[in-house]
Amino acid sequence: MKDKLILPRVSVVMPVCNGERFLPAALDSLLLQSYENFELIVVNNGSTDGTSEVLKGYAPRFKGRLEVLEVPSPLYPSVARNLGVERSTGEYLLFFDSDDLLLPFSLHLLALFAAAFGSELVSGGFFYFAAEEGKNFLKEESVKGGNSLKEQLLLQFGGNAYPIGATLVKRSAFESVGGFDPYFRYGEDFDLWNRLLLQGAATVRLPFPLYLYRLHSGQSVKNLQGHFKHVDEALSLFFKRLRETCEELLDREFLEEAIKRLLLRVEAAEKAASEVMGYYEERFGRTKSYRLLRKLYLRRFSKLP
Repeated sequence: MKDKLILPRVSVVMPVCNGERFLPAALDSLLLQSYENFELIVVNNGSTDGTSEVLKGYAPRFKGRLEVLEVPSPLYPSVARNLGVERSTGEYLLFFDSDDLLLPFSLHLLALFAAAFGSELVSGGFFYFAAEEGKNFLKEESVKGGNSLKEQLLLQFGGNAYPIGATLVKRSAFESVGGFDPYFRYGEDFDLWNRLLLQGAATVRLPFPLYLYRLHSGQSVKNLQGHFKHVDEALSLFFKRLRETCEELLDREFLEEAIKRLLLRVEAAEKAASEVMGYYEERFGRTKSYRLLRKLYLRRFSKLP
């Protein structure tokens, strides 16, 4: 008898804080999925707008597959996601932000490859997109390659190899590394994926986009100093763990290639902000952010052996 391919149940975990503007579109994109063996756990993370009403209105359309966890005051996204996982039941987890969109076949493809390979991480690419005040923008980011541990780690520096909205992670693997580190407000996904990779997680990467990452004026980073502090500490922790688990990888060649990819990534993002995004640059302050980020990376790498 031939083996039957049994697709896993997927738990979609969505934290949302004052997301009533874009939340309906995100929920619609889930309802349009060709794959129906999923549940949605929404962590209403201290919202004071109409988010609760939006969720109540959509609940009947999910036919018992939507659970809302109410949190009275906002938590870090890492903490909110961990709370959502605690309430979920799926074999695989997908972390999905409330202002983004999933393409209609995304869950089906991710679940199919998860079932076929049994991997701990299954990911695809994504589109950056914007549609606000007459400014339309669409840019694909799909990271290809990376079989060895060294190359997979380097892919983390050169691009978004495991984007939050396009990556299935096996629950058992997620729990084995302790989930998201609740300390981090920014960079918590970079930290999680690296811990999984250093533990030996098996990966499958699909070379095409599965979701749309929305760019909008509400994404302004208000506390740049705090943002860069967390990014800096995430990098520091990564190299500490690398020394402890795979010290043979931490050589000059690896460091030079890592910073090369980081700087190319920052330059590409800065170019998109300044040449394509138009008024977004002024609203987000992204050019300033990227310059600071470049200095941060150079400082961090200059301290390493």
